[in-house]
Amino acid sequence: MNDHEVHLHITTPDELVALIPYWLGYHPHDNVVILAQRHGRVELGCALTTDQVGQADVLADLADMLSTRVGDAMLMVVGYGPARSIDEAVACVEIALGAQQIDISLVVSDRRFWVRSAGERVEWSPGHRFDPRASVAATAAVSAGLQVLGGRDQVSALVAGPGADDRAIADAWRTARQQASAWSPGQREEFLDDCLTRSVDHAEDLSRDELTQLGALVQCLELRDRAWLAMDSVGAWRHQQLWLAVVALTPPSAAAPVLCLTAVAAWLGGGGAVFTECLVRCEQVDPDYSMLAVLREVHDLAVPPSMWKRMGRDRRDRHRRLRQPAPPVIADPQAS
Repeated sequence: MNDHEVHLHITTPDELVALIPYWLGYHPHDNVVILAQRHGRVELGCALTTDQVGQADVLADLADMLSTRVGDAMLMVVGYGPARSIDEAVACVEIALGAQQIDISLVVSDRRFWVRSAGERVEWSPGHRFDPRASVAATAAVSAGLQVLGGRDQVSALVAGPGADDRAIADAWRTARQQASAWSPGQREEFLDDCLTRSVDHAEDLSRDELTQLGALVQCLELRDRAWLAMDSVGAWRHQQLWLAVVALTPPSAAAPVLCLTAVAAWLGGGGAVFTECLVRCEQVDPDYSMLAVLREVHDLAVPPSMWKRMGRDRRDRHRRLRQPAPPVIADPQAS
């Protein structure tokens, strides 16, 4: 993905249907996607599973969140799945959110879509055929570098990491930890900064040893924070790809800080699915990790990436007041 903000114009329902997978990062199925747009710009969005749509409290929370966050923005509601069942799910969302705020609602099934907001119903209307591969909007998304995975399970696989019994990973991790322990705080910072510059600024592939070393270094909170304070929305995708590569080489007992760094990058880059899956796995490997609580709040409150500059500035100010030297030894996560 290229490192600039992507602007794609949607003028027809079929373009909206074709573009949503690129916005999500995967092809939705049994999902209802809700996008809030104002003045032609999507300001907020989320994807609910059909199981979530059946929970009244989830829909009530969604309505409250949209009311608080985007106020009078117009909503686009698009359901993906078997025609009859997803039509019912979209109808539930319409009722929960209020038809007066819904600009367009669609049902998408087997390369057909129905415009519910125009009165079309799957029971009697044949719908409209579409081919996402022939969509001008989808072609523009691909040209802009946007990527889409086959499904949510593939997003989960991106952050799965190695198994706890992977001996090769454990041996490499032990070596990286010993190396980091021998370095001074300045050497650790220099190594981290050099890796970020090469990977993010120059798109250079780091070696497995370097990626493993990064995973060991960011177990230190000061270095972890140094890594996320280096992020911005412009280079967010490259940061995400870097930390995903580190996740793949980090044992589960040490994965929390790396997952949180990946989550921050995904949030800044608009990768909502990767962001969410990082939080899910972090809750599995270390539910009490401090940064997870912050990111869970960002997720649950749908905090926009535009808040990043202020959050980063506040954090940098705090670091200047409280900064302590990095500890002389990187703790062994296996020993805790």
